[in-house]
Amino acid sequence: MNDAELFDLIPAYALGALSEEERTQVDALLARSPEARAELSSYAETMVGMAALTPRQPAPAHLTADFKARLAKEAQPRTPVITPLRIVLAIAALIVVVFGVYLGYRAIDANNRQQQINAIVANASAQHITLQPQASSTGTVEVITVPNADKAVVVAALPTLPSDRQYQAWIIVDSTPRSMGVFSMTATTEQVLLDIPVQPNQQDYLFGITVEPAGGSLAPTTSPIFLAIVKQTGARFPLLALAW
Repeated sequence: MNDAELFDLIPAYALGALSEEERTQVDALLARSPEARAELSSYAETMVGMAALTPRQPAPAHLTADFKARLAKEAQPRTPVITPLRIVLAIAALIVVVFGVYLGYRAIDANNRQQQINAIVANASAQHITLQPQASSTGTVEVITVPNADKAVVVAALPTLPSDRQYQAWIIVDSTPRSMGVFSMTATTEQVLLDIPVQPNQQDYLFGITVEPAGGSLAPTTSPIFLAIVKQTGARFPLLALAW
């Protein structure tokens, strides 16, 4: 099972509805993928938030009196009948509700990200930086930034990678690569919203793309397949930065 399929099992993982083998595979994905851990955390927070949305209201006085009167009577013991069918139906209903909330959350998140992408692309101050292919790399990559923003848009048309690999974007300031995030190609051209973890201010800097294990790496483990030098001074760029 590939990472994309395992990612889709996170809701069932949170409900404890996976087989032992599936749960083991999702555990492995969570261990290596920050995105998967963030998804599980967001999913849990959403469920907690839903519970908190229900306001508490005091019961009417006559209901309280009726309840106390019933407690005063001797209750006839009875054994509740719980059939396997009832259990299955209850679990199925819970899964439908939870999955519906999950899909709603994903739709809201995707809409918010698309709005941020549109705002950056339409910004009059946006800078469009075309990355150059290195060695025998094919495709195109453009980074769109706005001054002092903590997000950037990467527009990529790149080959599809195996399920255990992802593209990772980097910004290099002071010869130090910092991750902007990972992305995969699910269409001919992708527009992805990534982070700007450090502001270059008036320094020269680079944007680069590498191929990394799924979930990304703390530092580049391969040579860049696309690279762009953004010159803001007259200084020469360190060879170390150019060589990764």
